[in-house]
Amino acid sequence: RHKSRPAQLTFTILCPDPYMRGESRHEASFGDEVPMFGFPYVDLADVPELPLDYPAGLITSVAVYDGVNTVYNGGDVDAMYAVRIEARGTVKRPRIDKDGRHIEAALDMAAGDVLVIDFEASPPRVELNGSNVINRCTRDSCFTGMALKVGANKFTASCANAENRSLMDVQVLYNERMLGV
Repeated sequence: RHKSRPAQLTFTILCPDPYMRGESRHEASFGDEVPMFGFPYVDLADVPELPLDYPAGLITSVAVYDGVNTVYNGGDVDAMYAVRIEARGTVKRPRIDKDGRHIEAALDMAAGDVLVIDFEASPPRVELNGSNVINRCTRDSCFTGMALKVGANKFTASCANAENRSLMDVQVLYNERMLGV
């Protein structure tokens, strides 16, 4: 090696995810509230025909849950996400549909159970209360092509016992991804 010749170094940097992530994780919950005008107190002395145990106050909002949600990805590229389903009662065979594809878990959820379908993991994971239950997904469940496209994405949440669909608290959790520098 010659003393006046500088040393050279060559290295390779592998970057499997070159995109910058949005500053905060978004939570797109299924269900919404319709705001309404109301008052918290009513003077029952002005209405003598009402019993004294009549519930005072007027409604200020109404909860709406139809099992359909549109999630908007404002990033520059498609994003991966996780779907979190928490049961507030008995839910049979919970199912998530997105753009003609679906994931259905052939299991029953009791009150307090949490099912997470995680597309951010590689390979995707399906967990019930922290335990892997991907083997309980139906054969026609599709784990490919489920990326959150840029723009509007329509999700539908359902279950086999449709009368209990409102007992599913469903959230789509994602970070927007932006092009790097």
